[in-house]
Amino acid sequence: MAHAYRAYALAHPGCYDTMLRASAPDEDDLRAAAQEILSMLFDIIAGYGVVGDKAIDAGRYVRGTLHGFVSVELVGGFGLPRSLDRSFGQLVSAIDHALASW
Repeated sequence: MAHAYRAYALAHPGCYDTMLRASAPDEDDLRAAAQEILSMLFDIIAGYGVVGDKAIDAGRYVRGTLHGFVSVELVGGFGLPRSLDRSFGQLVSAIDHALASW
């Protein structure tokens, strides 16, 4: 899921920006799409045994962590000579470890 998130953001930066904000009450299509994404995220988190209010915290952690990396990548902010894919892999491993011990 993390790799798909990154790939989508890099391929569709304008759409990615749009999906960052919460939908307004009259944006039914956007709200439905957001609900699909959140349901998938919560299903993944539930696989770690994290449910209820803790799942909301964990979801915000995952989203914020992925967003941070992707946002810096989108603006060309990673200038050091190390593979971004390798660094992202480490980030995904850290998310996995964090959720496993949530």
